[in-house]
Amino acid sequence: MMGKVLAAVQVLTENEIEQIHSGALRILKETGIKVPNQEILKICQKAGARVDEQLQIVRFPVEIIEELVGLMRKERPRRKLMEPVKKVYANISTQTFFVDKKNHIRRYGLMDDVLKGIYLVDQLESYQKNNPIVVPSDVPYNQSDVISMHKILTYAKKEGKTYILSPTSAKYIYRMMKTLGRRFGYYLNTISPLQYAANSLEIALVTAREGGDISVGSMVMSGSTGPVTIAGTLVLSCAEILASQFIVYQLTGKFAEFGSICHSVNPSNMMCSFGSPNQGIFAVATAQLADFYGLDSRSNSGLSDAIYPDFQAGVEKVSTALFGVLAGCGGIGAMGISGADQGISLEQLVLDNEWIRAVNYMLNGFEVNEETLAIKEIIDAGHEANYIYQEHTVQHLRESIYFSPIFDRIPYEVWESKGCRDLCDKVDEFIQSKLEGYKNMEPAIEENYCRQLDDILNEAIEELSKVN
Repeated sequence: MMGKVLAAVQVLTENEIEQIHSGALRILKETGIKVPNQEILKICQKAGARVDEQLQIVRFPVEIIEELVGLMRKERPRRKLMEPVKKVYANISTQTFFVDKKNHIRRYGLMDDVLKGIYLVDQLESYQKNNPIVVPSDVPYNQSDVISMHKILTYAKKEGKTYILSPTSAKYIYRMMKTLGRRFGYYLNTISPLQYAANSLEIALVTAREGGDISVGSMVMSGSTGPVTIAGTLVLSCAEILASQFIVYQLTGKFAEFGSICHSVNPSNMMCSFGSPNQGIFAVATAQLADFYGLDSRSNSGLSDAIYPDFQAGVEKVSTALFGVLAGCGGIGAMGISGADQGISLEQLVLDNEWIRAVNYMLNGFEVNEETLAIKEIIDAGHEANYIYQEHTVQHLRESIYFSPIFDRIPYEVWESKGCRDLCDKVDEFIQSKLEGYKNMEPAIEENYCRQLDDILNEAIEELSKVN
């Protein structure tokens, strides 16, 4: 039996969770949420919500949200205290800028960066999906999502997704994914406080019509787009998520995970803070609130405000992620980001992969049985034994010790003899070795699928070229 690490961290009492929930219900009933889409307004009204068509506001009677919560809980009962934690799972961020940390250069992303990202991420085990790392600036912006997704589907060995820019591009991206028999979906995020972008709702409708999944998120920023208090931020985030769950359920008949990706503002410059200790607190609260509603959870933990991968970056990323994970929240923020959405960095992508590997190694726990207790080996070895050469060591070495291709565990003299290289030097060397041959990537799919994807891409470019 594996001795798993157990999820037991909490920040909210049951009464406090109920207070947050009650506050969210009151906001949805009295203030409601702005929904600038006539079709969705009618859908909400038909489902029992009160709709002000002129103001495009949807207000939700308490009973219909409570009914919704009851349906959520039927699908997944609340977890018991002290259940084994989930492994950390992370996605890749898609950024506007590309950051070369070694040479201290930041520039707009290019299609070549997308190809590098595909090749590198396929070799990094902590990432289950292979997403475009940048929005390429060397192709028309309104075509960049379709073109990038075409590259991902053609060359990536892992499945992937991208931020969808328009209903038109959604149509073609979904056709590509259907061609390969893959699941597809859209991320419906609110604009805090309490509204949606019209474009987002249009894409959500396209997604639902095509049979895709819709995930939801609420990125309230304490002290800016939401109350400065953590409790107030959570109330607003809960209200937005419940409204989104209501809409998504009407469109798809499914519930999404509880994506409370809250942040705090940095009052000195009004920037969104990615690495504040509040991210750890938000992550724990998110896990508890998601469990209250019977949903899986995702928070924006595991991030940092540090531009350079220094001590600040390490402590902010791992500490905030661990708090959430030990509360039962396996989903963390998007990886590879330099600072607070200041750009994507291959160096940071590699380092994030490495700390996630280390954390997942710890979360996996260890086996306790007759073989691993090694009592016979200890007795047979006696008082002056060296266990290095034992067969038992050979059999269990790799499962019992974490090996890293990046982090040093060497004497000072060895480090000095190797030129006193710092972490970024080693990471750069690692990246260069992994990127050898990326320009000669072979498609990861059969030739007939390549032709079909090419045809869909050409159709998309033709239609999107006519759009200003």
